[in-house]
Amino acid sequence: MLKSASKNWNSAQIVALPLGLLLAWGSAGQLRADEEVESKPPVVSKEVQDALDALKDAPPKSEEADKAEVATTHKQARSINPMHEGRAIHLHTYCLDETGDLWLCVGTTKGFVQHYSPEGELKKEISLDFVPTAINTVKGVDIFVAGHGKMARISREGEVKTTANLPNLPDPEEFKKQLIEEAKAESATVKTLIEKNITRIQGTIEKTEKQIQEVTDKGEEVPKSLNTRLSLYQRQLKSYEARLEKLGDVKDVSEADLAQMMAARQRVTALAVTEKDLFVCATGNGYEVWRSSHDFQEPKKVLDRLSGCCGQMDIQATGDQLLVAANTKFQVIIHDRDGNPQSSFGKRDREAVDGFGSCCNPMNIRCCSNGDILCAESSIGNIKRFSPAGELVGYIGKAKIGVGCKHVAIAHDETRDRYYMMNVDKGNIAVLVPTAEAPEHTEEELLAKTAMEGLGQKLIGTWEAQLPERKANRTDEEKIRALTQPEFAFKSIQFGKDGKLAVQGGILGQYSSDLTWAPVSQSDKELTISILMSGADWLEFQVEFPADGEIQVKSNAFGNQKAKRPAPEKKSDDAGE
Repeated sequence: MLKSASKNWNSAQIVALPLGLLLAWGSAGQLRADEEVESKPPVVSKEVQDALDALKDAPPKSEEADKAEVATTHKQARSINPMHEGRAIHLHTYCLDETGDLWLCVGTTKGFVQHYSPEGELKKEISLDFVPTAINTVKGVDIFVAGHGKMARISREGEVKTTANLPNLPDPEEFKKQLIEEAKAESATVKTLIEKNITRIQGTIEKTEKQIQEVTDKGEEVPKSLNTRLSLYQRQLKSYEARLEKLGDVKDVSEADLAQMMAARQRVTALAVTEKDLFVCATGNGYEVWRSSHDFQEPKKVLDRLSGCCGQMDIQATGDQLLVAANTKFQVIIHDRDGNPQSSFGKRDREAVDGFGSCCNPMNIRCCSNGDILCAESSIGNIKRFSPAGELVGYIGKAKIGVGCKHVAIAHDETRDRYYMMNVDKGNIAVLVPTAEAPEHTEEELLAKTAMEGLGQKLIGTWEAQLPERKANRTDEEKIRALTQPEFAFKSIQFGKDGKLAVQGGILGQYSSDLTWAPVSQSDKELTISILMSGADWLEFQVEFPADGEIQVKSNAFGNQKAKRPAPEKKSDDAGE
């Protein structure tokens, strides 16, 4: 059974979803009634929690270090950064053609396909009437793109030859009927989840009340923590009871919900192209894969109910084979062009170089002309090459990417022997060259070295946060929020000379077991550093030094926080002197 993509959601989050999102979730096959869930409230921002969820099963740094000792053939030397009219533009994905040129899907409100040379020079830009999120080609064939409910066929010269709607988009009226039935089923599923949580919380309340009564019977003072916990459980119970009452029966689907669901069906995660077929992977009944001709004729659904972690699902094709990156299974599954499974390879193994680590991998794949299959691991950045039989051919190298279950599209320029991997966080494409061709120090490494020798030396050591004074006479709700949702990054933080990071208190203190830090760059008075988890980039901080012994730490995740050097400890007088 495929793992559900909802594995990191708790029931409190599930039942709080609006109907439209519940329908979108349920119709994608991602809501499971038989999953065990907890009702702990989220304690960090979504940006941080997504990264933490993705990294909770990541291999410890020492295990990844063991992998790094295996000889690699390539090293990241530079990156390609897409630009539009002199400014950075959002990168969705890319592919390579047989000449080594890159074709990029870019844009936010306006969509473009950009054509770059192997050296990263923009050759042409093609405007589209939709934002493309998937792209692919094969030798001697046009460029195919898709996204937001549409597909297009583009010549190598940049002419948009044909456009069409996605094959999975249904008739609105028939779809509305289907949604009502699905909504009824999902409503019953959510109702069961709520009722289970109500029963569990009622039992917890009874147990806590019994503990309080036992303390009271002994004539002792009831600990504040018990009363606080009881108050929390009672609030949760009221919340679930209110949601259960509000759920009601589903009799119709609003126009807003219908539009939302139609929009959910327009999402495209991948395209695959062979000499005769086009495959498109889109959301539907789980993830669905549809096959058509290059002219978008004769559409046929060949796969459905595919499950991918964190909205990721990649496919590739070669000859008469369709390959799926089954990231929740840690496998590559090979089908024929009609979707019939033929073989598979891959395993979850945090230590073996031929295994896949982190939360869910391989995230992206690519077929080579000789039949080999490239596999990319998100969070870790590994690129590995396997034979068609699933035997490891080589550990290519490691791209510098951020943590999390994210799109890490890969490609290989066979003429120049360069490998590419997308970095979602930076919005660029990492370029890995043979180690013999790689510079001794890349530009990024030189900037980091300068930063370490400069402001990095001022940062080394311990800093104590300047936090606002605790409010007197706090309510139970405020106490609960302070326990579950700290509003500051740290109370104390120590930057080691060796890159180790020790944190106490705050949000970072909850996840400090495997954190390290590294300088990125510096300006006159500001140092940019990266916080790494299990050796992968996680967060970026900007550190200012307003005065001696003072810093101000800024980040998108936590906002601004001031800190000072701790006061020197006072030595007590020795009575014997």
